Amino acid sequence: MGVTGLRYFTCIVAMAAVAVVVGGCGKKSAPPPPQQTVRDEVVQEKPKEQQNYFYTPIGKRDPFRPYFLDVQKIVVRTGNENAGPLEQFELEQLKLVALLTGMDTPMAMVEDPAGKGYTVVPGAMIGKNGGRVARITKEEVLVEEEYYNSEGKRIINKISIKLPSEASEK
Repeated sequence: MGVTGLRYFTCIVAMAAVAVVVGGCGKKSAPPPPQQTVRDEVVQEKPKEQQNYFYTPIGKRDPFRPYFLDVQKIVVRTGNENAGPLEQFELEQLKLVALLTGMDTPMAMVEDPAGKGYTVVPGAMIGKNGGRVARITKEEVLVEEEYYNSEGKRIINKISIKLPSEASEK
Protein backbone atom coordinates (compact mmCIF):
# COMPACT_ATOMS: atom_id res chain seq x y z
CA MET A 1 0.00 0.00 0.00
CA GLY A 2 1.52 3.25 -1.04
CA VAL A 3 1.03 6.84 0.01
CA THR A 4 -1.94 7.32 -2.34
CA GLY A 5 -3.59 4.14 -1.03
CA LEU A 6 -3.18 5.37 2.55
CA ARG A 7 -4.73 8.73 1.63
CA TYR A 8 -7.59 6.98 -0.13
CA PHE A 9 -8.23 4.76 2.94
CA THR A 10 -8.10 7.77 5.31
CA CYS A 11 -10.56 9.66 3.11
CA ILE A 12 -13.03 6.75 3.13
CA VAL A 13 -12.83 6.42 6.93
CA ALA A 14 -13.39 10.17 7.37
CA MET A 15 -16.43 10.13 5.06
CA ALA A 16 -17.90 7.15 6.96
CA ALA A 17 -17.46 8.98 10.28
CA VAL A 18 -19.16 12.11 8.86
CA ALA A 19 -22.06 9.99 7.57
CA VAL A 20 -22.57 8.40 10.99
CA VAL A 21 -22.51 11.77 12.78
CA VAL A 22 -24.86 13.47 10.30
CA GLY A 23 -27.25 10.50 10.25
CA GLY A 24 -27.50 10.48 14.06
CA CYS A 25 -28.27 14.19 14.30
CA GLY A 26 -31.76 14.03 12.85
CA LYS A 27 -34.49 15.93 14.65
CA LYS A 28 -36.88 13.85 16.62
CA SER A 29 -40.53 14.82 16.63
CA ALA A 30 -41.85 16.09 19.92
CA PRO A 31 -44.30 13.79 21.68
CA PRO A 32 -47.93 14.75 21.16
CA PRO A 33 -49.44 16.82 23.97
CA PRO A 34 -51.49 14.81 26.43
CA GLN A 35 -55.15 14.66 25.61
CA GLN A 36 -57.44 16.34 28.04
CA THR A 37 -60.56 14.48 28.99
CA VAL A 38 -63.72 16.41 29.50
CA ARG A 39 -66.05 15.28 32.26
CA ASP A 40 -69.71 15.66 31.75
CA GLU A 41 -70.43 15.86 35.43
CA VAL A 42 -68.62 17.89 37.95
CA VAL A 43 -68.08 15.81 41.04
CA GLN A 44 -68.33 17.75 44.21
CA GLU A 45 -66.74 16.31 47.30
CA LYS A 46 -68.79 16.43 50.40
CA PRO A 47 -66.98 18.00 53.28
CA LYS A 48 -65.83 15.32 55.69
CA GLU A 49 -66.39 15.63 59.34
CA GLN A 50 -63.23 16.88 60.89
CA GLN A 51 -61.63 14.15 62.94
CA ASN A 52 -59.10 14.94 65.59
CA TYR A 53 -56.09 12.64 65.36
CA PHE A 54 -53.80 12.22 68.31
CA TYR A 55 -50.44 10.50 67.95
CA THR A 56 -49.65 8.03 70.69
CA PRO A 57 -46.01 6.97 70.88
CA ILE A 58 -46.78 4.03 73.15
CA GLY A 59 -45.12 0.91 71.79
CA LYS A 60 -43.39 2.80 68.96
CA ARG A 61 -39.72 3.56 68.58
CA ASP A 62 -38.65 7.21 68.53
CA PRO A 63 -37.51 7.82 64.92
CA PHE A 64 -35.09 10.54 66.00
CA ARG A 65 -33.31 8.46 68.65
CA PRO A 66 -30.08 6.82 67.45
CA TYR A 67 -30.62 3.17 66.59
CA PHE A 68 -27.71 1.77 68.59
CA LEU A 69 -28.96 3.28 71.85
CA ASP A 70 -32.01 1.01 71.71
CA VAL A 71 -30.05 -2.21 71.33
CA GLN A 72 -29.28 -3.77 74.68
CA LYS A 73 -25.62 -4.31 75.34
CA ILE A 74 -24.19 -7.63 76.43
CA VAL A 75 -21.20 -7.57 78.70
CA VAL A 76 -18.47 -9.11 76.62
CA ARG A 77 -15.23 -10.09 78.21
CA THR A 78 -12.17 -8.86 76.40
CA GLY A 79 -8.79 -10.47 76.75
CA ASN A 80 -8.16 -12.92 79.57
CA GLU A 81 -9.72 -11.03 82.46
CA ASN A 82 -11.64 -13.52 84.66
CA ALA A 83 -12.05 -15.87 81.70
CA GLY A 84 -11.78 -19.56 82.45
CA PRO A 85 -9.54 -21.84 80.43
CA LEU A 86 -12.48 -23.18 78.39
CA GLU A 87 -13.43 -19.64 77.35
CA GLN A 88 -10.19 -19.32 75.37
CA PHE A 89 -11.33 -21.71 72.61
CA GLU A 90 -14.10 -21.88 70.05
CA LEU A 91 -16.61 -24.67 70.66
CA GLU A 92 -15.50 -26.41 67.46
CA GLN A 93 -11.98 -26.72 68.88
CA LEU A 94 -13.14 -28.58 71.98
CA LYS A 95 -13.62 -32.35 71.88
CA LEU A 96 -16.10 -34.17 74.10
CA VAL A 97 -14.29 -37.12 75.69
CA ALA A 98 -16.60 -38.49 78.40
CA LEU A 99 -20.09 -38.11 79.85
CA LEU A 100 -21.08 -38.96 83.41
CA THR A 101 -24.85 -38.97 83.92
CA GLY A 102 -27.31 -40.66 86.27
CA MET A 103 -26.44 -38.61 89.34
CA ASP A 104 -27.65 -35.32 90.80
CA THR A 105 -25.12 -33.22 88.90
CA PRO A 106 -24.17 -34.71 85.54
CA MET A 107 -20.63 -34.03 84.35
CA ALA A 108 -18.75 -34.11 81.09
CA MET A 109 -15.09 -34.03 80.17
CA VAL A 110 -13.85 -31.98 77.22
CA GLU A 111 -10.35 -31.71 75.75
CA ASP A 112 -8.76 -28.58 74.38
CA PRO A 113 -6.65 -28.70 71.18
CA ALA A 114 -3.51 -29.37 73.26
CA GLY A 115 -5.11 -32.49 74.76
CA LYS A 116 -5.68 -31.10 78.26
CA GLY A 117 -8.94 -32.29 79.85
CA TYR A 118 -11.50 -30.17 81.70
CA THR A 119 -14.62 -31.16 83.64
CA VAL A 120 -17.80 -29.22 82.94
CA VAL A 121 -21.14 -29.20 84.75
CA PRO A 122 -24.43 -27.48 83.85
CA GLY A 123 -24.03 -23.71 84.17
CA ALA A 124 -20.31 -23.68 83.35
CA MET A 125 -19.04 -21.03 80.93
CA ILE A 126 -17.54 -22.50 77.76
CA GLY A 127 -16.41 -21.08 74.40
CA LYS A 128 -15.33 -17.65 73.20
CA ASN A 129 -18.88 -16.46 72.55
CA GLY A 130 -20.02 -16.58 76.18
CA GLY A 131 -21.65 -20.00 75.95
CA ARG A 132 -23.09 -21.67 79.01
CA VAL A 133 -23.59 -25.43 79.46
CA ALA A 134 -27.37 -25.79 79.55
CA ARG A 135 -27.76 -29.56 79.80
CA ILE A 136 -25.72 -32.74 79.85
CA THR A 137 -27.44 -35.88 78.55
CA LYS A 138 -26.30 -39.43 77.77
CA GLU A 139 -25.34 -38.45 74.21
CA GLU A 140 -24.39 -34.78 74.24
CA VAL A 141 -23.56 -31.53 75.98
CA LEU A 142 -25.95 -28.72 75.04
CA VAL A 143 -24.39 -25.23 75.07
CA GLU A 144 -26.46 -22.04 74.75
CA GLU A 145 -24.93 -18.82 73.40
CA GLU A 146 -27.01 -15.69 73.94
CA TYR A 147 -26.93 -12.55 71.80
CA TYR A 148 -29.25 -9.78 70.62
CA ASN A 149 -30.16 -9.23 66.98
CA SER A 150 -30.45 -5.88 65.21
CA GLU A 151 -34.00 -5.37 66.48
CA GLY A 152 -32.95 -5.92 70.08
CA LYS A 153 -34.56 -9.35 70.34
CA ARG A 154 -32.76 -11.89 72.49
CA ILE A 155 -31.59 -14.86 70.44
CA ILE A 156 -30.34 -18.09 72.02
CA ASN A 157 -28.13 -20.21 69.79
CA LYS A 158 -28.16 -23.86 70.92
CA ILE A 159 -25.06 -25.84 70.04
CA SER A 160 -24.71 -29.55 70.65
CA ILE A 161 -21.34 -31.16 71.33
CA LYS A 162 -21.62 -34.92 70.82
CA LEU A 163 -19.33 -37.78 71.63
CA PRO A 164 -17.33 -38.78 68.57
CA SER A 165 -18.28 -42.16 67.17
CA GLU A 166 -15.72 -44.98 67.43
CA ALA A 167 -15.53 -45.22 63.64
CA SER A 168 -14.49 -41.56 63.29
CA GLU A 169 -11.67 -41.90 65.85
CA LYS A 170 -9.92 -44.76 63.98
